[in-house]
Amino acid sequence: MNTSKRIGILTLPLEKNTGGILQAYALQSYIELQGVPAEVINYRSWKHSKQYRRFKQAAIGIALLARTRRVGTRGVAESFKENQNFIDQYVNLTGPIYTKRKLEKVISQRYTHVIIGSDQVWRPDYAHNARVYFGDMKLDDGVKISTYAASFGHHYHHKLFSDPKIVKSVKNLEQISVRESQGVSLSKQVFDIQAHHVVDPTLLLGASKYEALLASDNSCEAVQPRILKYVLDNEVLASRIEKKFSEKFENSISETLRGTPTGAVNSEGRKVSPVDWLSEFRRASFVVTDSFHGMIFAFIFKKNFIVLKNRTRGADRFDSFLEKCGLRDRLISDYSSAEVTRLIHTSIDYDSAGNRISGLIEQSKSFLRNVI
Repeated sequence: MNTSKRIGILTLPLEKNTGGILQAYALQSYIELQGVPAEVINYRSWKHSKQYRRFKQAAIGIALLARTRRVGTRGVAESFKENQNFIDQYVNLTGPIYTKRKLEKVISQRYTHVIIGSDQVWRPDYAHNARVYFGDMKLDDGVKISTYAASFGHHYHHKLFSDPKIVKSVKNLEQISVRESQGVSLSKQVFDIQAHHVVDPTLLLGASKYEALLASDNSCEAVQPRILKYVLDNEVLASRIEKKFSEKFENSISETLRGTPTGAVNSEGRKVSPVDWLSEFRRASFVVTDSFHGMIFAFIFKKNFIVLKNRTRGADRFDSFLEKCGLRDRLISDYSSAEVTRLIHTSIDYDSAGNRISGLIEQSKSFLRNVI
């Protein structure tokens, strides 16, 4: 392993978002497969700190404090337990960093290169102190900053994009790549830069890497027909598709996963670990989802799927990926019985889809190898 280099990955906080955890795991894993050590930088709001929680409890008062002790801090810790166990086992995560000054100090002392991404790090309303994700940091000379698969989420102009200091910081980045094709044009419009289009880091590893995580799970073999419904917002539309699937396949098995503010849960309300989440995708024969990473892992495991356009969380992400794969017709906004029936009965040609996206995957790997 090349110990003269050390990479720090700066992404959004991990514990709530299964897809966010898996993309960080994938990026770290791919970098380490190139022989370069990597860590995920645990940068987060001070509101996540124990000190803040103690301060908030003291300010609330004794009556509410008693309730908080019953269901608050401990409940929050418990709600993240499944995700945290995966992070502890598979992600090289630094200790928590709550201030920009501490972040700059840690980066300057520990890393030769920082990679910002992936996920919606260029969506300011999603990030704590969004400026740092555009490279607005004072670091020691010699520390390089690049982005990998940074996502704007929406094709829109945030006021931060017009800040001269942010524009200058972005222009000073070593290498710049974005996750959506729309992000390439938006980067040109708002920053006057030519960004590279790359894939989400989860696509850098391939199915076998994730299947290795499931090696101890004997229930991963696909049971036909089995529909997995993984939804963040579009519950009503997803349920109508699930019903149509059940009508077409009378002996089908249904499983539901829901995204919540504290992580994924199953139909019984039990928290689901990233490994269990992957297992459900691996076992499914058909997936209905409005999640970006739900779509990506349906693709990775070569499942037939329908994607529900999720404008709230950023529609560009779905459009860009599906267009590149030639699967734009798998994305729907409204329910049509005829269209849903057609998609249920039409298998995805993964030879064709894989060939269409393979060039971009190889270009993405090449970009990342050049960065590190």
